[in-house]
Amino acid sequence: MAGSKSKKRSKKSRGTASRPTPRRQQLTPATTVAHIPLELPEPAPDNPPLNEWIVRYLTIYQEYLIGAANKGVEFGEPYQHDDACREVKERLREKGVTFRNGEASIVHGDISTACIACTGGDSQSFFYSLRCPKNCFFCFNHNQNNYAGYLDDDRDWRSELAAIMEAGRPMTHLALTGGEPLMRPDEACAFFEIARANWPDAHLRLYTSGEGLTREIMERLVAAGMNEIRFSIKLDVDTILTPQDFEFIRMSCEFPVSTMVEMPVMPGTFDQMTGILRELDALGAFGINLLEFCYAKHNWPEFAKRGFKVKNPPFTVLYDWGYAGSHPIEGSDLECLRLLEYAADQGLRLGVHYCSLENKHRDQVYQMNHMAPFSNPCFAMDDGDFYWKTCKVFGADVAPVRRLLESVDAAGRLWSYDAEDDCLAFNSQLRDRVLELPVRVMTSANILVKYPEGVMLRELGLFD
Repeated sequence: MAGSKSKKRSKKSRGTASRPTPRRQQLTPATTVAHIPLELPEPAPDNPPLNEWIVRYLTIYQEYLIGAANKGVEFGEPYQHDDACREVKERLREKGVTFRNGEASIVHGDISTACIACTGGDSQSFFYSLRCPKNCFFCFNHNQNNYAGYLDDDRDWRSELAAIMEAGRPMTHLALTGGEPLMRPDEACAFFEIARANWPDAHLRLYTSGEGLTREIMERLVAAGMNEIRFSIKLDVDTILTPQDFEFIRMSCEFPVSTMVEMPVMPGTFDQMTGILRELDALGAFGINLLEFCYAKHNWPEFAKRGFKVKNPPFTVLYDWGYAGSHPIEGSDLECLRLLEYAADQGLRLGVHYCSLENKHRDQVYQMNHMAPFSNPCFAMDDGDFYWKTCKVFGADVAPVRRLLESVDAAGRLWSYDAEDDCLAFNSQLRDRVLELPVRVMTSANILVKYPEGVMLRELGLFD
């Protein structure tokens, strides 16, 4: 994990903090706050205590990027498409498109309930094998844990389902993915039969390329309880799609299930993708999930020969993210936003959902920050990205902020001072008031991590 070199950075909190002796309670601490966007900070040479922390975090990030570059990965220009993305987002807001999860999930029209449950529901995906007849150069599965092992040996999904049943989890959404699940249709049908028998009201979905799907197998899947099927369409920068590429989707639309496409969007494929949107709309498909195109730490020469580069910086928050997609490719986010705008302008009935890499990370943050109870009046959970957040000021900024906070929170319940770091932390509900002062307010993003000694809070960075 990048950042483990810094002793201060790995400081852990059990949810308690030193603060002045309470005099009287004036404010009730907020446990959740409206989304506070995060931006990587610039150094603060005029504020040494703050600058020390900023330099620590930026150095860790720089070491991470250098490590990736030393493995041959090429990065784009810093913030290359950020301005263009902001402009498209503003137009999308004016057109009534829905923004979710702190702008990481953006939707025109309807969205699958499974996508909503990804951050906030009892949802889980399973696979029995990572074998697949396709050979997509960008396949994320190469970055899965034990990828080679699951090519040869099956994963015991039956035992995994049984463990969830025994634990009494009220699952609302379950999925079967791969590899290609339809390489063994009997196994796929068995999954849905067992899931439906144990969770009668759950939403059940299948991920497939469509390889091996027949009308008979589709009938069996529906009879077994499948509610939704998501097809991937193999697309490259020079692909010319034909009606045959939509045969599986056309057949699926005849059945009482939600038929969707889910696929990463390569830069430079706007024309092919608009053709896909129009065809899906004409077929009556439920929707399409546009995924940010990613480099999964495998097969970089294939990316390089197409002129692709990794987005720079690849993430706002650096962490050991579990999603196999790993690194976003520069320009994919802008292409996805343009496709959303196209769908809105054309008035497509098709639901179009942009699920960014950041949205995949939102799922992990949500799960980690709900693994155990946490209570500290200085912290509140951001309702957009699900980090536990607190605001901080350092050095010369501490005194004026402390005077203000003492005037509005005399009990000292929502703030605390750390003399070692010369830092004052306070609940984000007070942020707007503090920003009226000529001080630099940093946002601290945190997650709960399970250590041998227990679940503790870990700061991942300071952000403007």
